Amino acid sequence: RLNLGTFRLVVMGEIKKGKSSFINALLGEPNLLPTDSNVATSIVFKLVYGPERQNKVFFLPDPESGYTKPPLVISREQLVDYGTEKGNPGNEKRVDFIGIELPNSLLETGLVIVDTPGVGGLFKAHRDVTWRFAPNADGIIFVLDSTEAVISADEVSFLTDLTTKYTKRLLFVQTKI
Repeated sequence: RLNLGTFRLVVMGEIKKGKSSFINALLGEPNLLPTDSNVATSIVFKLVYGPERQNKVFFLPDPESGYTKPPLVISREQLVDYGTEKGNPGNEKRVDFIGIELPNSLLETGLVIVDTPGVGGLFKAHRDVTWRFAPNADGIIFVLDSTEAVISADEVSFLTDLTTKYTKRLLFVQTKI
């Protein structure tokens, strides 16, 4: 797919494993995606190449009218307001995903990096959002945390479902070493 112009690399893992921090480090941008000591990411972030930095919020259709608000360009500071559990609890703002365009050489080749909410914990909706992006993944990076058990039973169960239903193209990253 990369030869065709796009390769979707989806970053997954349980909550608070360092998925967003890993992406920030990979792209060499420490404050690119919001990170927090509490649950941060609650919405999918898609990172793509663009000639200049731009953050754009894409909305879900209204369940009653079917109307979809047009995309909204936001500042870096507003990412927290739309893409985190703290700023958008329970996705009350009905955000589908946040697109971030960056003039980053890694993305220039057609790589699209997708940051997903954590799949564990009390936030079942986060897991559901993550599952929506699994079928379109060309590759998956699964993030594990070195400060806890190497891999939990919940993570094994999730990975079994993932590799049975969608893809066996998995890479593992261990964070917090």
